[in-house]
Amino acid sequence: MAYITVQSETVGRVYAQSLINLATRQDALGALAVDVQTLQAVLSQSPQLQTLAQSASVSPEQKFAVLEKALTGHVHPLTMFVLRSMTKRDRLAYLDGFVFALDKLLKKLGGIIDVIIESAIALDESVQERIVAGIAKATGKVPALKCHVVPDLLGGLRIQIDDVLMDATVASHLAQLRKMLVNEVDQKLRARSAALV
Repeated sequence: MAYITVQSETVGRVYAQSLINLATRQDALGALAVDVQTLQAVLSQSPQLQTLAQSASVSPEQKFAVLEKALTGHVHPLTMFVLRSMTKRDRLAYLDGFVFALDKLLKKLGGIIDVIIESAIALDESVQERIVAGIAKATGKVPALKCHVVPDLLGGLRIQIDDVLMDATVASHLAQLRKMLVNEVDQKLRARSAALV
């Protein structure tokens, strides 16, 4: 999914929380995790759907008709109910924020945390398992791991756990070293120029 604005996530969170409340009362919370995956897949495979949802030139009824055609039978009726509610209130432009917030809230309810690991080379299964075990032990939560290879890191790891980023990469250390050297040279040049004046 593309970048989610703060406004989109904020508005989306209101509808996501409403859906969770409805699903909890009707004992349908389990179905929402599948709905999140379905909605994420539909938005990633059909970026034009998000464009349509944000379009001011398409009526809310037309927008919902497209959504209904794409999603009926694939998501829980409560999810369709909330999407219709968003449409009626002209909030469908925040569909991406709704899906993002729903995913985040469901993970929080399930004790799951997002973990993104970036490394210069692919991490083998045993390293991933040790990282997951360590994070689970430290947080008491179930890590949902995503690994990405980023050759520019040169070595080491960059780990993001929810909103916390830990950067132990060679590229990061080289950048810090460069900054220290530039500052040191700058201070020495200033000291010399002050002595010459």
